[in-house]
Amino acid sequence: MPHTELSNTAPSSLRELLEPILLEEFLKQYFGEYPLHIPGRSRRFEQLLTWDFINNLLAFPLEGLDVYLTYQGRRLDREEYSRRAKGLFGTFTQIDVARLTSNLRSGALLSVRNIEAYSLGVSQLCETIQREFGGYVHAAMFAGWHRTQGFNTHWDAYDSLVLQIAGTKHWRIFETSMKYPVDVPKEETQFTSSAKPRWEGEISSGDLLYIPRGWWHDARPTDAQSLHLTLGCEVPTGVSVANHAFTRLRDKEEARKAVPSRTLAEERKVYVDAISELIGDSFRSSAAAPTTLQSGSGPVHARPSLPWAALLEVEDAVLPPSTMLTWLPQQFVGDASAADVALQGLECNQTELCAARNIVTMLSDRRHIAMACLRAQFSHFNLDRLIMKLAAQGLIAIIDSD
Repeated sequence: MPHTELSNTAPSSLRELLEPILLEEFLKQYFGEYPLHIPGRSRRFEQLLTWDFINNLLAFPLEGLDVYLTYQGRRLDREEYSRRAKGLFGTFTQIDVARLTSNLRSGALLSVRNIEAYSLGVSQLCETIQREFGGYVHAAMFAGWHRTQGFNTHWDAYDSLVLQIAGTKHWRIFETSMKYPVDVPKEETQFTSSAKPRWEGEISSGDLLYIPRGWWHDARPTDAQSLHLTLGCEVPTGVSVANHAFTRLRDKEEARKAVPSRTLAEERKVYVDAISELIGDSFRSSAAAPTTLQSGSGPVHARPSLPWAALLEVEDAVLPPSTMLTWLPQQFVGDASAADVALQGLECNQTELCAARNIVTMLSDRRHIAMACLRAQFSHFNLDRLIMKLAAQGLIAIIDSD
């Protein structure tokens, strides 16, 4: 699959995405409560997702891609825009260019879900926002060429950040039917309200549109082409924190004990008081943890750091000072215990283990770190050997080297 690198000029955090609105203002006044349109500099998002990248992505077999077309609320069957092809080792499904373009010319909307699994740049942006929110952030791409509406008016069980990359799109956003929903019940899929939109307007290249969880919305292109990226933020809720807390209670012997019989009134009262305190402690601990509390987990990029990580003899290997390191795998974001388990398997001494923890922590706070920067901080042991071990375990990635 092709990968894109996150441009130095592209926004790389939620704070940068929201400019000139302050992050604190957004969180206090808009997040979860009201939609927000932030006009931006034209083409400021274009390095996150390019047409070249999309064309290259669609050239791959469809078995590994979550690609689909929709037209006026109907999801087209894959057979309507693909064909079977024969390769040396068997058959596979690929885009039928003629049928795809015919559908797009007729007004179909092209969508690629979980595009962060294929684009390193989008994935890194999702992970940065994920660390800020503490919940899973996923991404989907939508491209349309005509004024036809791809999806019916609907709502999502996650907060959405819409980044308009190219062209313009007309949006309507309506009040929520149920505040702060945690899932989409089947009976709540049809929009029947006659109310006027709470917000209606066009967003152009470089603009950002925030849609709170549960708010009804629809959109249609107004230009010859429209390309936007939606970041879906599944933020922790009281329900998800409670689920996480109760899961952790399984490890507590006291929580696994049987509730005393009603006949033993005093013992039952003592137990209820003790278990209530235990539940409260578990909830507070779960709420304070900066980890992903949603049930879903994001895709984790596998970057093997070749050729360096595959070297058998790493004692004499020296990485150039310009070498850039990145990557904190999503399964370890904010989860110190999981990271510690992985680090314990590095077979290194206590000094190196302490340094490894520090390096992983530094990578969780910034996107890239140069070897030259690390050498200035860790000069009392073989840093290159430790970096090789971290890369070989997939805990970090060597992304650039002379």
